[in-house]
Parts: sequence; C-alpha cells; structure tokens
Amino acid sequence: MEHRSVIRVRMSAHDAHYGGDLVDGARLLQLFGDVATELLIRSDGDEGLFVAYDEVQFLAPVRAGDYIEAHGRIVSMGKT
Repeated sequence: MEHRSVIRVRMSAHDAHYGGDLVDGARLLQLFGDVATELLIRSDGDEGLFVAYDEVQFLAPVRAGDYIEAHGRIVSMGKT
C-alpha cells in the first residue's frame, strides 16, 4: 500500500522574516517534516525522523499570502 500526504498552508505575515515579505527557507523545510510525520503515522502509527534531505532547491521566492502545497509519498523504508 502506498501512502501519500498533502499539506496546504497559507504563509502569513508571521512567516515572513525578510524584506519584501519573504518567507525563510527554514519555514518551508518545516513543511517537509510535517508531511513526513503525517506519512509515518499513517503507515505504522508512530512518528519518525528524516535521516537526511537529499537535495533541496528553492526555485522561486515565497511571500506572505502565498499558498504552499507540500506533497509527500513513501517510496521505500529502511530499518534504521
């Protein structure tokens, strides 16, 4: 069974820490963790932790008022 998760969040003024209402990358990375937590709870009933981020690229600025969707799916699970 494949598990998938989607989180949709509107970035608020509270999320914007830089000039031009820019949202910092750490807030966006937090969404990856939220998606992973939801996926792991759905798959085995318990939270887990990322072992690593393989590659992250921020290709466009994110500003307060923007909607962000974080999609995730489990493609494999190790035994660590």
